[in-house]
Amino acid sequence: MSSQQRKAGDPALPENVPRPVLVPSNRHRMGRLTILKREREALAQRVAMLGDALSRNRAELDNFRKRTRREREDLIRRANEELLGSLLDVVDNLDRALAVTTETERREDPFVKGVEMIGGQLWGVLADRGLERMEVVGEEFDPARHEALEIEVVTDKPPNIVLAEHRPGYLLAGKVLRAALVKVSKSEAKEDSKNVEKTEGEK
Repeated sequence: MSSQQRKAGDPALPENVPRPVLVPSNRHRMGRLTILKREREALAQRVAMLGDALSRNRAELDNFRKRTRREREDLIRRANEELLGSLLDVVDNLDRALAVTTETERREDPFVKGVEMIGGQLWGVLADRGLERMEVVGEEFDPARHEALEIEVVTDKPPNIVLAEHRPGYLLAGKVLRAALVKVSKSEAKEDSKNVEKTEGEK
């Protein structure tokens, strides 16, 4: 009997008659679960890849910031070294000018007092920037800190000791900016002493 005939002539089915329900087969459910599992695994891999990419980007950004900061600090340091190094000749000339004055002139002469005041102000500015004058007399000679301008043979001191300073050396933030020009001690050569003894023995 067709559906049109049932609608036209037959009474409607009672409401309490159960309708047929389509139940998916186990095979269909397993296939669907497999697809969902694969999608979840793919999504987890995608999330892991994005997390790794984010971590790398953060690390690269951090390294870029550190490198930029180091480069900026190096640039500032080199600029300070060049500027302060060029001012050391001015400091030397002021020291030489004051070195030839007498105590009375430094106390009474307005011009000498003015030069001394200017030198003090200049040195204060340089010290605030980290400049420090080295004290080298009495130290053992160090090529990193000293430059030997004169060598003197002495008998009352060990060799390679700084006896005098011809030009001061300076440190900038603990690093040698300019080596000091110094006079270094030297002991008499042992060979010379042996030669003297041999000559005296022959006599």
